[in-house]
Amino acid sequence: MESIHLLLALAILKPYSQALIVVEELTVLVIVANAMGVFIFSFFKS
Repeated sequence: MESIHLLLALAILKPYSQALIVVEELTVLVIVANAMGVFIFSFFKS
C-alpha cells in the first residue's frame, strides 16, 4: 500500500526530479514505520 502512495506522489508532484528525491528519501522510512505499526497492533491485539 505504501508503494502505491509513493507512486501516486510521483505522478502528481511537479517537478518530477524533486518528487523523485523526496520519494527516494521517504520510501524506507514509510515502510519501516508501517511495519512497526503492524507489529504494535498485533502485539496488543493478542
